[in-house]
Amino acid sequence: MESVKTQNEKRRYPRKKFLSRVDIKKQSEDFRCVARDISQLGFGIISDKKLDLGECVIRIQDKKMKGRIVYSIDQGPGIVLSSSHIYHYGIELDKPIDELTQTLMLNRMGKY
Repeated sequence: MESVKTQNEKRRYPRKKFLSRVDIKKQSEDFRCVARDISQLGFGIISDKKLDLGECVIRIQDKKMKGRIVYSIDQGPGIVLSSSHIYHYGIELDKPIDELTQTLMLNRMGKY
């Protein structure tokens, strides 16, 4: 799987391209999102919903993990609905994903 890196990136664990449905729970609300990359410490996700930074529960494939949304970037109008905005979020996990679990998730990409 190809790594995703920016020019000045200094990450402990490389991000890998990843496409999967993700359900995010913040307080008592559930949000359907899409994961676009994965590392051992988190996910990059996109959504048409504005989410607050802070703690959340992530459901992805058959896994449930705790983490926090640590950044949000408004990407502007979406392609499908020009009136909506697309947001890119960075999620940091409370516990790292081990390499075997990450490999299994990558191998099942797109099946959910």
